[in-house]
Amino acid sequence: TVNSGTSIVSGSSYSVEVTNSSPQASSSSATGNGLKSGIAGEQTSFKIQLRDQREAEVQAIMAKGTLIEFINEIQRLTLSSNIGDRFHLEFRGQNTVEFEVGTSTCGDIVDGLEALPSI
Repeated sequence: TVNSGTSIVSGSSYSVEVTNSSPQASSSSATGNGLKSGIAGEQTSFKIQLRDQREAEVQAIMAKGTLIEFINEIQRLTLSSNIGDRFHLEFRGQNTVEFEVGTSTCGDIVDGLEALPSI
């Protein structure tokens, strides 16, 4: 909750300024999934807990933001294989099911890619 005098200001933008003392890195911390991973275009968050050199008081800041702007990309796939050969696609370490040259359709490939947890 943000207070302005005696009034509660909820959902407003505001700046936080620490003026007591300089933040002390050795006694401050940051936690949350947003520091470990994220998916492009999806919001993530983490918590920053600042302490000054006296460490008596804890100021906590919750930060949220979008990792990067989502960009719809088009990838072109060219196969130089024989009919009946099998292949799979990999994205961010995850493999699709196998596809067969000459039998699998573009729709099969789209379905296989969309089934990946990394997409």
